[in-house]
Amino acid sequence: MLGIGEREAFLARVEQTLDSSPDMAAKALDNLFPKDINGEVVSKVLFSLIPPGLFQRVILHLEQGMGGTLWPRYFYRLVSDEQFKALDISSLKITTIIRLFKTGLLGDLQENRRRFALLNADVVFNTFLGNRFPSSEPEFTYFCDLISNEQLKQCPLLSFSLLQFKRLFLSGSLGSAKRMVQQIPPSEIERFFRRHRTTVRSNFRNVFLGLCSEEQKRGLSALVIADAMTAKRRSRY
Repeated sequence: MLGIGEREAFLARVEQTLDSSPDMAAKALDNLFPKDINGEVVSKVLFSLIPPGLFQRVILHLEQGMGGTLWPRYFYRLVSDEQFKALDISSLKITTIIRLFKTGLLGDLQENRRRFALLNADVVFNTFLGNRFPSSEPEFTYFCDLISNEQLKQCPLLSFSLLQFKRLFLSGSLGSAKRMVQQIPPSEIERFFRRHRTTVRSNFRNVFLGLCSEEQKRGLSALVIADAMTAKRRSRY
């Protein structure tokens, strides 16, 4: 157990390393953690001392230093849940996000889902709404599948353009699309379609309605249902 003085001294050294150039800081950060004979960090104690705000700076230095190549293999295992909760992934490079989850945890889908669910919902959707994570990336659908039901319930759907909606909700499998859409409150769906009523194609409205649960449909107005049903009738001819 470290004393107060030892903890303060360690955090001071972390701060000092971050004042260096990214290349020097990345090397210095790695040297702060004692390793065993196999190069593995002996304990999580020191790493867990880094507060969330400072941890964000550590991440940014590691991704910038040495062209982002100096990412110790032990780093991913040491990140605590509290550090993840405060992490703003929308400010990170795509390669860094991939390292922190899919690559960093060796593709452990269940653990990645648990970790991803810790992130703030606003941060998650800011990451996907921008063009920093294009749907052409092979990992895009993987990360869409990591978004938790609770995060989806907080989805700011009204701020989505039609293109952003299609990218996020319709890039994966039918099962994935249904899971994601069915977490959104009917009131948000209603507002989304009312806002885009003049630009949404009627057949798209019909497809979207097919992804909704019966409970969601009961919560939608006659206007949205009628538009979708009109599209369905037209598609038969």
